[in-house]
This record gives sequence, structure tokens and C-alpha cells, in this order.
Amino acid sequence: MSKAFGATGGSISVFSKDTAEFISRFANPYIFGGPLSLSGVAAIVESCKIHLSDEIYERQQKLYSNINFFDSQYLPYEIVNNKQLIPIRGIKINDEDKAIKLGKYLLEKGYVLTCATYPTVDLGKAMLRLAISSLHTEKQILGLINYINKFYNAQ
Repeated sequence: MSKAFGATGGSISVFSKDTAEFISRFANPYIFGGPLSLSGVAAIVESCKIHLSDEIYERQQKLYSNINFFDSQYLPYEIVNNKQLIPIRGIKINDEDKAIKLGKYLLEKGYVLTCATYPTVDLGKAMLRLAISSLHTEKQILGLINYINKFYNAQ
């Protein structure tokens, strides 16, 4: 639920009672449990309200528009999930040091991306990951693209 709905917790659906009983009996030692936080419960409630209203369609359309806008821009790096309606993008950098420098440069410019290194990517390589949101503006996305291109051209 945390990635799909921006809230805490999780769920599982199964087709048979036998499977549910098997999971209930044997999975307990592998599950970390505890009470949900009040802020997490509030986030779940608000997320449910959005998903049960027409607002979800407006937000999805804006998200898809932002994804398509990002994908239509030129970047000198290979982009993971390019041209897919998944809002997560990876920017493959073939050098860990350059990726860390680019991440730091973008942070100084007001853009937060995470840097993935080995073992997430091949040894000696790295990838910057970013999440496109329905709340981003085209100006913000274009600013990010411009800073990435500026960094690349300065190398």
C-alpha cells in the first residue's frame, strides 16, 4: 500500500481458503507486525477517498501527461521505463562517481533523485531514480531535464 496508495500497510488476496490458512499458519515469523500509525491510517483514508471519487481520473490524466512530457524531452542517457506509463524513471549513468556528482548537482538545484549503485545495478555503474508525480509542473520537469543536459555537456 505504501507505494501504490501512499499509505502504510499491505494486503494479500488469495483464491482459496487452503492458501489463506497456509499463509496464516506459516508466514507469521516472516511478517513484521504492529499497530499502524495514526498518520498512516489517515493517509489510507484520504487515499481511499481519492480512489473512490472522480478525482482519481483527473490525477491520473495529469500524471500520464507529465510522464509523456518527460519522455518527449532529450536526455543523453539511457532511460529505464521510457515510454511506459510507470511514473518511476531510471537514468543510467555508466560511472558511479559521475552519478553521485550529478545527484549532488541536481540536489543543489532543488531536485531530489536517489542514486542506485551495486548491487542494484552493475558494479562500477549507477542509476539515478526519480518519480514523476501529477503535482509536478512542466516547468519543473523541463528544469530537471535542462540541468541534466547542462551537467552532461560540461563533462
